[in-house]
Amino acid sequence: MIKMYWDIGKSILARQESEGWGAKVIDNLAKDLKAEFPDMKGISTRNLKYMRKFASEYQDFVIVQAKLAQISWYHHITLIDKIKDQNMRIWYAQKVDRPMGIASYQLTKQVPENLKDSLPTPQELVQVANLPTK
Repeated sequence: MIKMYWDIGKSILARQESEGWGAKVIDNLAKDLKAEFPDMKGISTRNLKYMRKFASEYQDFVIVQAKLAQISWYHHITLIDKIKDQNMRIWYAQKVDRPMGIASYQLTKQVPENLKDSLPTPQELVQVANLPTK
């Protein structure tokens, strides 16, 4: 599902690039998808905007596949909304307790309050991002 959302987001980005920002790509796509698949959930204008943002934030799907595939779509959009720095989002996503999981409502509450208490060191950020160390 995450891969499909990422692919849709990449497609939206490409269409906006070719058609221009004012072309209402997302609005038109939402209408077309709803007409074609009336019973399908998750194709609202709002969710399509999240897909676009998701693909824009994580332009390399390898990052998504390797490091972020274990959390739900709702967790992804929550992290994107609340944490602007990509490395910090990846770090936080990897801290989610995978065997037990964090419920979506817990994540939305934990990010604002607990983020400052659990900030990674610069070394941890470098390690998560696989950046060369100096």
